Amino acid sequence: MLGEILLWAGAEHWARKGSRGPWYLAHVCGLWRSIALALPQLWAEVWISNSRETAFSWSIRMAELEEHFLRSAHARLSVYIVWTQNLQHERVMLLMELVLRHCERWRTLVLVLSGDIDGLFELLEPAKTRLAVLEKLELHSDFSWSGHLQSEVFLHAPKLVDLAHEADGAMIQLPWNQIQSCYLAGSIGDHTRSLQSARNLVNLHLNVDGGRPPGVSIALPRLRHLCCFGGTDLINLAAPVLESLFLGVASELDLVSEFLARSRCPLKRLLVKEDMASDHHIRRLTDMEAVIGMLQRTPSLELLILVASSSPEEPEPESSGSEDSDTDEDPSPQPDVESLFDALQLTGSQLDIVLNLSTFVYGLPYDPIAWNSFMAMARSRSFASVRFLGSWDLSDVFVEQNVKEIKREELRMLVTTNFPQT
Repeated sequence: MLGEILLWAGAEHWARKGSRGPWYLAHVCGLWRSIALALPQLWAEVWISNSRETAFSWSIRMAELEEHFLRSAHARLSVYIVWTQNLQHERVMLLMELVLRHCERWRTLVLVLSGDIDGLFELLEPAKTRLAVLEKLELHSDFSWSGHLQSEVFLHAPKLVDLAHEADGAMIQLPWNQIQSCYLAGSIGDHTRSLQSARNLVNLHLNVDGGRPPGVSIALPRLRHLCCFGGTDLINLAAPVLESLFLGVASELDLVSEFLARSRCPLKRLLVKEDMASDHHIRRLTDMEAVIGMLQRTPSLELLILVASSSPEEPEPESSGSEDSDTDEDPSPQPDVESLFDALQLTGSQLDIVLNLSTFVYGLPYDPIAWNSFMAMARSRSFASVRFLGSWDLSDVFVEQNVKEIKREELRMLVTTNFPQT
């Protein structure tokens, strides 16, 4: 039982603290040491760094690392390589030679790179064709890679299905036809050709720049879950079986409508998150007419969530007022939420939209909410669950039976359950 507790705690701890955790546990007492040494899985996460050290500390770390691998026995490994600077070539070769001895056991490989990237991939070359159990690969870099860098190290990894690619300009060959879950950051132009080959993608998270991609079409016939940060990311995409769409920032939503019209997908879950953190002079308000346009193209929609990325727990109270504050010279703009509520109200006509909507969560912190339109919409959808986020004063409002407040933790769980890759 104690071993299970240590494994559970380790899963939460190692990723933030590196791979020293099992060593600390083994020094608590004799019982803990025996348990730690009997659990190879506890030693299955390994952090590698090429930071500069004295010759003495280097030799200690190499011996420690070798013992760490030994204690992991035959467990599948999660290997984190943090490559920050150049190092004496002899030391680097010894380090990578030790790490590569166990590449047949790599299940997860995370590369965090900011120095001598070409040199690292040359050292990784012996792992080519030996990554038989590699399932997840993450590539992180904080600058554009040299244009001449090319590598096929990961091209022949038959079980690789989960990818995070956050490196501009990297010409790394990957088995895109087998990738099922993917996070992409950087320039959309760098990823266009790869996405054209990723026909088995199921989950896709796009965090790319705002530039418009080259004018090529990208069909993702198996994509079911998509997260992105604006309509420009979707210009060339088509996803005919898409079920959930998470829009991280409510920008250029008219392009999202075009994407939905092009895809003709059976979308069931839609989340639009407005960015409230930025200054209201440059804030991208949610275009409610564009949201209505999206809803007109998603007749199978069952869940709709409108929230803000950063908002107060409660609406700010109105000013009690000095003479100087009677008028706001520069009021914050607000979206036309009433038009959305009116569009969602069922009237029994052919103009009604999203007839299958079973849950609607409204979480934009604008005060006042157009409560009359909100409640009329809820009343017309008596079989749907209508939720609002925030502790609003409803003393003067008749609250329909299907209208309830939703707490932040409940909303977080709802989003996590229904929107993978967020």
